[in-house]
Amino acid sequence: PIWANRKDLGSQCGFLCVGTDAKLLGGEAAPCCPISWHSRRCPRAARSLGSAETQAATQAQGEMEFTRLLWREVQTGGYDDRDIDGEISMVPGCLIIDAKGVYDAIHRNESAALSMSDKRSAVEGLALRESLVPQRGERLGRPHQGRSPGAAAAAQVPGEQRLAHHL
Repeated sequence: PIWANRKDLGSQCGFLCVGTDAKLLGGEAAPCCPISWHSRRCPRAARSLGSAETQAATQAQGEMEFTRLLWREVQTGGYDDRDIDGEISMVPGCLIIDAKGVYDAIHRNESAALSMSDKRSAVEGLALRESLVPQRGERLGRPHQGRSPGAAAAAQVPGEQRLAHHL
C-alpha cells in the first residue's frame, strides 16, 4: 500500500495471493503460482501509511480465506457450510506482509487499540488478528515454528530483505 499517492490524494492498496510449497514458510525459495491479485484505491480514506497497510492486509486475509475455502471444495468435492472456519482451517495458509508496524500491532500488542492512533485501523487490526488465530486456541506465531498444517499465521519479511526475494 502506498499512502496518499494518487492524484486525488487517495491511497493505493494491493496484494498478491499465490499457491506455493510449505518450504516458503521455512524461509526457503519456492515456486509460486499466482491465484489472484488486487491493486486499487483503498476502500476508505487512509490517514496514515499504517492505515493503508492495515486495509491491504485485511483485504488480503479475506482473499486468502476465500481461496482456501475454494481449494477445500476442489479437494473434497464440497464443504460443510455450517462450519466454514473449520473447513478453511483444513487448508494451510499464511499472510506474509512487509509492513512491520501492522505485523507488530497484530502479533505482539495486547492493548485494546493495538497501540494504533487511528481507531478504525485498530478495529480492523483486531479483526485481522482474530481471523489469524487458529481454532485450536493457539496464539499467533511465526509459521515455521511447529504450527499445525491448517493454521493461518502472519509472517513479516525481515527489514533488510524484500518480499520479492522470498517468492
